[in-house]
Order: sequence, then structure tokens, then C-alpha cells
Amino acid sequence: KSAIYYDAGAKLEKFSKKLQRGEEIDWSQVTYIANRAQTNISSGLVPMIDVKGQEVPFITTGWKVFDEHVGGFPNSGLIIIGGNPGVGKTYSMTKLAASWVREHPDQYVAIFELEQEACEIRDRMDKTEMLTVEQLSRIVITDEPLNLEQILSKCATIKNLGVIFIDYVDYLVKGETTEPIMSGIYRTAVLGSKQLHCPIVLYAQLSGYESGIPKPRHIRWTRLAFGFCWMLCMLYNPGSDEHDFSSNEDERLYSDVFGDVPTAYMIVWKVKGGFRKHLEDSPGAIAIPFRGDKGWHNTTGKWFSLKKG
Repeated sequence: KSAIYYDAGAKLEKFSKKLQRGEEIDWSQVTYIANRAQTNISSGLVPMIDVKGQEVPFITTGWKVFDEHVGGFPNSGLIIIGGNPGVGKTYSMTKLAASWVREHPDQYVAIFELEQEACEIRDRMDKTEMLTVEQLSRIVITDEPLNLEQILSKCATIKNLGVIFIDYVDYLVKGETTEPIMSGIYRTAVLGSKQLHCPIVLYAQLSGYESGIPKPRHIRWTRLAFGFCWMLCMLYNPGSDEHDFSSNEDERLYSDVFGDVPTAYMIVWKVKGGFRKHLEDSPGAIAIPFRGDKGWHNTTGKWFSLKKG
């Protein structure tokens, strides 16, 4: 208890000195430090007899196609969504954010857009989603350049926070990207999600990818990402893949599943603790109608197994 108080006092002392000099401070960080100190005062040890055994609860996202085939998001944990430019990463974020505030009328969604301007995200959302003023007011966004600790500090001040979106992981690093730095980011995201009691969706670009179905190995620092994440998904648009020369039918996904309507895929490679849907034919890919100007369709889609053998 003394160690916790000492650590909080040392951190708050810096803010105190700034206030005495008449300088502005980030009050969200003060709140974060105070909440963290109070949370850690008790030992946190509970007799096993008092623990109710159950699987980690899943929360529906409101996006029918994802909920139908995956079950939703865990109530806390890191979800990584990877994909190349042009496959619909931003549209998937706006679709999930809009679906979430419809599905959960008492919760907020936080978007940290580190690549594009906030006005671009609003424009994408206006083109594809029909949200009410009240629903839009529960989606909070910033395009400030922030690190992960700053993001978690701000999120700690949001009441009834349901889910956090961060686009994308490379912008969380200032300077050289190394394995220890990436390990720290993934670990901090997992612990932050657990402390805030809500899932964190972290978007990532692919590395070393040329064509065909994107695999987990195409995520930079794959071993770290795969080990830390609760769920690993990838987006794939075969209509934009001009060089998919795979001759193996099991290694191909097609762009005409829905006839004349273009098809793209959300590939689900990992669900921690095992898939809760499609138990016998997972991992797999969800085929969803997709148009570059209108984003992802709100249909139940179709599941295609990517299970080897």
C-alpha cells in the first residue's frame, strides 16, 4: 500500500509543481493515476470458492455478419485487425463503431485516428451509416498524435466506455520500431484493456505481403502480435488482388460469391480459448458484399473454412 501511494505521489508531484507555476496540465492523466492507485490498494486476492466459473463473456458488436459468425468481441482484450491499404480497414472501423452505438445505447465508443484527419472519418461515416445525433454524440474521436499511455489515460476519463479503436499501430511508435518497443505496446494494450474493462481494436498494416490470402505471418512482429492478442482478424479484397496466382483451390477466395456484387472477406485466424462459432471448420473467412464507395454491407454473409486438412 505504501509503495502504491509513493508511486502515485511521485507522479502527481510533477503536476502539482506545474499548477503552482500557473501552467496547464492534462487532467485526464491525473484522474488515471488516482483511479489506478485506488484500484490497486486492495490485495485483489479472492478465495476460489467465490469465483464464478464461466467463459470470458462476449459482447455483440451490432454488426450482424461479425456477431453471427464470431459471436462478437470479448468484454476485454486486444483485437488486431490487419490489412493492406484499400481493403476496407477504415470502413470496417466506422461500421463497427456505428453498429456498436446502435447496439449499446448506454455506451460510448472512442476512436484514436492517428493516420487520417477526424473529418475524413466523419465523411466516411456519413456516406455509409445513418446515425442519429444522439448516436453520433456517443462516438468520440481525436486525430492528435498520441502514444498508447496517453490514449489509455484519456480513455480512463470516459464513463460507460464500450470499445476503443486505434488506427494504426505503427503510429504509436516514435523513432525506430524494435521488438522490445512492439512487445511493450502489445502488453500495455492488453493490460489497459483489462483495467478499462473494454476491448481495444488495434489496426495494423501488413508486411512482406504480395498477394493471396493474408496470413498471420504478414503482421509485423507476428510472434508478439499473435501471442498477445485475444483475436486476430485480417481483411482481404480479392477484387483488388491482381496477382493471386495460387493454383490450390483451398488457398483461394473469390470475388463473386454474391453474383454481380463485389465480395471482400474478414478472415478470423485466432480466437483465444477457441472459436465459439463454426467450431469444426475454423479458422475461416467471412464473405461480405463490399464496395469501395459504400463500404461493408450489413448482411449475415457466408463462412468459408480455412482449416487445414
